[in-house]
Amino acid sequence: MVFARDPCETDIAVTARGVYAAHVRTNIPKIIHQQAREENDIQEPMSTYVANWRTKYSDANYMLWTDEKMRELIVEFYPFFLQIYE
Repeated sequence: MVFARDPCETDIAVTARGVYAAHVRTNIPKIIHQQAREENDIQEPMSTYVANWRTKYSDANYMLWTDEKMRELIVEFYPFFLQIYE
């Protein structure tokens, strides 16, 4: 087995049967995005799924996009879309 490094910073294991990637490292941030009208608007079974995702991916940030937060994002970064959004 031979190990090599590719440009994406992935350890590559080359074997007689194929090429396998292991220990993938990336600079892409781990974020769980979710959308709901209001913060308390997440109902079963979705709330259970979210709790499981947050446990399984505890190293990821969690971002809940409410209607209010999405509007704030558009006002701050994309004001030219505000009329279309509303």
